Amino acid sequence: MVQDEQVVRRYLKHKREQDFRIIYQKHNDKLFRLAMHMLSYNQHWAKDAVQEMWIVALRKVDKFEWRSSLNTWLTSILLNILKRYYPKTAEEQKVSEEPYGEFNLDMQDIIKSVNTLSDGYKQVFVLHDIEGYKHQEIAELLDIKEGTSKSQLFQARILLRSKLSELKIRS
Repeated sequence: MVQDEQVVRRYLKHKREQDFRIIYQKHNDKLFRLAMHMLSYNQHWAKDAVQEMWIVALRKVDKFEWRSSLNTWLTSILLNILKRYYPKTAEEQKVSEEPYGEFNLDMQDIIKSVNTLSDGYKQVFVLHDIEGYKHQEIAELLDIKEGTSKSQLFQARILLRSKLSELKIRS
């Protein structure tokens, strides 16, 4: 976090592109991966959402108070953008076949099953089990209690096991 803060402060002082690139390269891949998970692997939407997140972040970075890590702050901006501008239900989102053409149906079944989760369950599941965030960080990002994060993850896992068991029986 200290390194991020130093680079951001340097960027704010000098407005050098190379300072922005350091932050961008450090955080962009993880943010894009999160957007891909949350947007049913629609690359176009994920790229747009992450680009919008960087625009918002650059406008507001001078007001960032460093109470959390830069990554947590950027992730919260991305999640807010995803909530506001992208389809909310799995039925509205179409899983792109392109990025997973080489995988078998099992991977697509997992993706489709994750996309059937409610927004809260899906967000907590993706942030915790896929992206590796801790419950305390998730609570901060989603403005929920840590216990709520744990409960939603527990319920999401139960629903996913059930859904995947159904699919396994059908095959």
